[in-house]
Amino acid sequence: MTEVVKLLSQLVKVCGEAKASSSVAQGSAVKFKADVDEELLNKLKHKQLVDLYEELAGWEPHPQLASYHISFLKNYLALLVHFQQHRTSKVSEKINKSLFNWIRNQKTYLKWYHQGVSEEKNGKFHIDDRYVRYLKKLGVQVSLNVEGEGED
Repeated sequence: MTEVVKLLSQLVKVCGEAKASSSVAQGSAVKFKADVDEELLNKLKHKQLVDLYEELAGWEPHPQLASYHISFLKNYLALLVHFQQHRTSKVSEKINKSLFNWIRNQKTYLKWYHQGVSEEKNGKFHIDDRYVRYLKKLGVQVSLNVEGEGED
């Protein structure tokens, strides 16, 4: 009987932690919406790109990815504006070093995801692969050779 009580106690604790994490994630998403770069958002003119961003911004992120989600939203918005201007998701380091580095990191996560090693390398997409679809919608991809090296 004591074991059952211990297990129930642990379950209640885990549920409480999950609820708290969810509240943090929701609070972060709300905070981000207030901190959206309105100037950048106003540069988006194509309805499809605006809709894509609003769809992404409307997600409830996985509790473990709350801060990643906020960063993803910010950088994805910059990528959408770049895509609208240049019709490509390829960003030159000379044009926007920060966005260039962010895309390089996303490609690393994509590579790990496709190789099935995302979890062991502490990637993001094994937790929530919706980010993969949004990157692919703008043509962000990696090519995997036999050794798993090289990016597109």
